[in-house]
Parts: sequence; C-alpha cells; structure tokens
Amino acid sequence: MKDLFIALNEGIRNLIITETEKRSIPTHKTLRQFERTLAKIEKRLAFLEQEFLTNLPNQQTTPTPRKFRIKGPDIVAIRQRFNLSQSDFARLIEIDRATLNRWEHGKVRPNQNSMAKIAEFRTMGKKEFARRMAQAEEAIWK
Repeated sequence: MKDLFIALNEGIRNLIITETEKRSIPTHKTLRQFERTLAKIEKRLAFLEQEFLTNLPNQQTTPTPRKFRIKGPDIVAIRQRFNLSQSDFARLIEIDRATLNRWEHGKVRPNQNSMAKIAEFRTMGKKEFARRMAQAEEAIWK
C-alpha cells in the first residue's frame, strides 16, 4: 500500500510538472515576442529622436549665456566714471578688493558671472548708480 501511495504521488507530481511546462511554453513564447517588439520600438524611438534633433531649425532651445569681453583698463574706466575706489566697486559687485586689483592689472580675468555684473555698470546712468549705491549701503548697515 505504501508503494502504491508513493507511486501515485510521483505520478501526480510528474503530471503536474508536465502540465505546468505545457502551459508555460506559450507564456514564454509570448514574453519573448513582447521583448523583441519592445526592443524594436525602443530602437525606432531612438532613431526618431536623433533624426528630430538633427533636423531642428537653427533655433536654440536654451538661451546661451552672453559672453562678455572686459579687460583691466575697461574695469578701471567704469570704476573711475563713477568716482569709486577699488574697495567700493568691489563691494558693489560682491568680490574682494584684491581680486578687483588683479583684474584691473591683467593678472587674472574675471569669470563670466563677474563680467556680467561689471557689464551692467557700462550702460548704467548716474540715477541708476545712485539707487544701487543706496541699496548697497542699506545692506551694509543692516
């Protein structure tokens, strides 16, 4: 009886395994087919994105930062136009006085952010300058 039970148990187990394999084969085939289709779609999408980027008109999607060219004598001229010392002008553009001195003497060049701050003073009028000075003084005394 025990042997019959073991044989029956093994037969059921083998039957379960074969039925499971039979039913999973179509699932595996479908999964592989889905993966191949997905890979084709991803490849096509990459191709279309590349083609779109190469065929864009000459419009720039992000604005490029403006490049400024300011040399030492230009900085000195701007500073002297407003009758400022190196210390005062350095405070206005939020840098160290020694850094401004190195810029003016051509030992180093300011980065683009600093050049942008200096370039604002090129076109600034006396009234605008007076307003900025008042703001700077308020910030110092607070």
